Amino acid sequence: MNPSEVFLTGNNLEMSKQRGSAIEELTDEFCKRSFLRDFLFLRPEWVSINRELADLLAVLDDKCLCIQIKARGNDSPPSGQLLVDWATKQLVVAGRQAAGAIRKVVTSGVSATHSWQENVVFHAGDLIPVCGIALVEYLGPPFVLTTEVKHQTPKGIPIHYFSLNDFLNLVDLLGTLPDIIEYLRQRASISDDVKSMVGNERDLCVTYLLDGHLRSGLSYKELETKRSHLIDVGEFFDRKRKHNIFVDFYNGLIDELHHQDPDKLSYQPPELTKYVKPVSDRTSYLEIATQLNKLPYIHRREIGKHLFQTAKAIKGDGKTRMFSYRNLGQPWVLTFLVTPSMDRTSRIRQLNLLVASAQIQYGCQSVIGIACPSLDSNQGYDYIFIDKVTYNEKEVRKFAPRIVKTTEITLTPFPEPVDDFLLPKDEDFE
Repeated sequence: MNPSEVFLTGNNLEMSKQRGSAIEELTDEFCKRSFLRDFLFLRPEWVSINRELADLLAVLDDKCLCIQIKARGNDSPPSGQLLVDWATKQLVVAGRQAAGAIRKVVTSGVSATHSWQENVVFHAGDLIPVCGIALVEYLGPPFVLTTEVKHQTPKGIPIHYFSLNDFLNLVDLLGTLPDIIEYLRQRASISDDVKSMVGNERDLCVTYLLDGHLRSGLSYKELETKRSHLIDVGEFFDRKRKHNIFVDFYNGLIDELHHQDPDKLSYQPPELTKYVKPVSDRTSYLEIATQLNKLPYIHRREIGKHLFQTAKAIKGDGKTRMFSYRNLGQPWVLTFLVTPSMDRTSRIRQLNLLVASAQIQYGCQSVIGIACPSLDSNQGYDYIFIDKVTYNEKEVRKFAPRIVKTTEITLTPFPEPVDDFLLPKDEDFE
C-alpha cells in the first residue's frame, strides 16, 4: 500500500471538518515523521495582515519549502479526462499560490506554529525559498501537464508539481528534509517532459537513489529505458523499512530534546550550572535540533546503527563507551557518551570532558555532546552544545587523544541489504 492511501479516504476524516483542511492536517502529520516536528509548520501566516501564507512551510536553517495542497471536495470525484482536467486546473492554482508564498516569505514576516505548539516568527529575509511545491489529491493514471504550466517563478525559483500520493511516497523514500531539498534541487534541472509528468514520480526517485543523482537534462525516454533495470520494488521497500529502524534511533535524539527534565538543575555539576539554560529557554535546544537535522539519511542511518550496537554492547558488559562523528561537510562535531545506569551528575561531568576534548582534538569550535543510556536503562538523555572555546586547554589536552575516538562511517548507497541479525529485537530492550 502506498503511504498516502492509508489516510486518503473519507473514513479517516472527521465529519465536522472540511475535507481540504483535514487533508492538509493529515499531510502535515505524515510529513513530520521525516521532516521532524520543529521544522514543519501548518498554515503559517503573514505577520502584517494575519493571512495564510501557505498550507505547509518546511524550514531547515535558512532554507524553506512553500507547499500548497488541493484536495477533492466531499462530493464524488470525476473520472477519466474530467478528473485529469480537474487535477490540472488545481495544480495551476496551487502553483500560482506557491509562487505568491515564495515572493511573500522573502519580503514579509511570517508567524508559524509547529506541532509542539510553539510559535516561531521569521522576519523578512530570514528564509531563502528553495522552491514551491504544488500538490493535488489525485489517484488516477499518470498524465502530462500542459505546456503553459510555469515551472519557475519570474525570479527563477523552481515550482514542482506532484500528485499528493507521489509527494508522500517521495517523503517516505527519501526520509529526511535535507534529502528532499537536494532531490528537488536536482529535479529542477531535468527536462520538462519528465517534470511535467504527474502520478509517476516513483521511477524518478528510485533512479535517483540507485544512481546517487539526477543527471541534468534527464529525459522521459531515458527514464523509460532505466525502468527495466530498476531493483525489484518490493525488495527495495523492504530494505528501506530496515534502514528506517536505525534512522529512527537517530531522529529520536532530536525528539528527546523536547523531554528535558524540568528539575535538571538539581543534578548538574555545580561548576557547570552557570552554563545551563532553563527548560523554558529554547535557544540552545533549537540550535542543537537544527544542527542534528542537517544530516542526510545515510549519515543518520550509520550513526543510528552504531549507536544501537554500542548501547547493546554496554547492556552486555556494563562498560561505558564513547565515539565521535565528524561530517566534513559540516563545521561541527557530534560526540556520544553511552553509559550504563549511573549517577546523573557524574555522567554529565564525563560528557563535559568528552565535549571539551573533542573541541581540542578536532580544532573545531562547535561540538554537540549527547549522553545516551544503554538499552536496558531507563535513564534519560543529556546534551551539551558549545560553539566557542570555553575550556582551559592545558587541563584537557592531555586527555583528548585518549578520550576522543572517531567512528569511521562508510556511507554506502541507500539500497544496500541489511542482515536481519543486526536489527533490534524485543529482547534487546528487556
